[in-house]
Amino acid sequence: MSADAAEQKQQEKLSKGEKLQEDIQRYYLPQHLVKAITEIGAIPEKSEEALVGVGFLDIADYTFLSKFLSAKENQTILNGLYSAFDWVLKKHGGYLNKIEGDSLMFQYGGPIDPRTRGLNEEEIRLYISTELFYTCIELQRVCNLFNQANDKFLYSEEEGKTKESILEAFDIISGLRNNEFLSPSINALFQIRIRVGASIGKVQIGNFGPDGSKHWDIIGMPVIYAKRMESTAPIGGLRISEEYYRLLDEQGIIESYHTRFKRESSAMFSDYRSLLQKDEPGASRIIIFLQYYRGNQYVINKLEELFDRLKIHIRKEELLKLLLPGRYRYYISQAMGDEEKARELIHEEFTLKDIMDILGELQDAVKHPRDEAPALIPDYPGYADYFKVEEYKITTRYDEIKNSIAHTSYFYNLLFPLFFRHIKSSVLEYQQRLDEVEDVL
Repeated sequence: MSADAAEQKQQEKLSKGEKLQEDIQRYYLPQHLVKAITEIGAIPEKSEEALVGVGFLDIADYTFLSKFLSAKENQTILNGLYSAFDWVLKKHGGYLNKIEGDSLMFQYGGPIDPRTRGLNEEEIRLYISTELFYTCIELQRVCNLFNQANDKFLYSEEEGKTKESILEAFDIISGLRNNEFLSPSINALFQIRIRVGASIGKVQIGNFGPDGSKHWDIIGMPVIYAKRMESTAPIGGLRISEEYYRLLDEQGIIESYHTRFKRESSAMFSDYRSLLQKDEPGASRIIIFLQYYRGNQYVINKLEELFDRLKIHIRKEELLKLLLPGRYRYYISQAMGDEEKARELIHEEFTLKDIMDILGELQDAVKHPRDEAPALIPDYPGYADYFKVEEYKITTRYDEIKNSIAHTSYFYNLLFPLFFRHIKSSVLEYQQRLDEVEDVL
């Protein structure tokens, strides 16, 4: 081989290596961060104090949901979901800080945020607080659409890869929904629901970690507050720190959103009022709505107000008797055997959300069976004694697992569907009453 040919081959090898390094950087490094540092012109070497908004998002009960999927399907679902969430962040100018399993952290502001450069602190505070708040709201909306395998939020034609990841996830969700071998209760329970928490304030921002594994990150109390808000937020809801709430209130954002929320809620419940008059399909949609929002006290309370206003008779005593027959018998005894009096006591003491919470507690009990405690291994006592002890442990554990499977099946195939059939029957009863009135008229 000539010297020129060898040199050319070496150059090609270097070019391939450089190309691979570029691909690795593009694939694994956050492009938002790369672009921002490129615009700055140098890697920031010193950390600095900065005003930022920070949010955390966590998928509620994803460990339970993941049991219905293979490892590959779980990866596809999470990739699609996080692609949808990242789309929301990009739309509002946010930065995805990190993903850890089934949760993510995001932020606004700081030296890498091009939208805050050249602004004074008050302008930065207004920008961050507004965009962070509406990002959190939109994350919940997009999660709801994701459950419906609905990609109408992706209105940009430039989101090819994002849309591809989301549609791959939708194929799995649709397949799960239409799986004839899974009970309707399991399908209804496979709803991805998220908690979101947010805060705003001064943090230390800069490079953290050892050489070769640096991470551009933020530390400080706003980060701790935001995580605390997420961990205590209602499922399907948002919780923000007190300081952040005051800031939004001063800017009129709370009042503005409250007005918008009431308008959207009225429109939503107006739609459900119309569904109450559409026989079986309408009643079924209300049940799906209840199943999805069963952990959200604001939605369930609002729906119960609607039921009360329309005089839809939800038989809470029947729901309690189904879920906790012992508790129901207690109220019967308190009422001296008078079932009507017991019914009144139950309706006074329990809201629909309270009953939903009992359902949730039973669900938690069956989906988290007790783990086997590690056994201490004594000195070998001989074949017969050793085998006798091991046989006892294994058969006892088998009985526990058998009972756990029985309880799980009882909940998902009996309690859960019967619970919502009670409510559906009450809705159909109301619809029938309307039809009878129309016939008389």
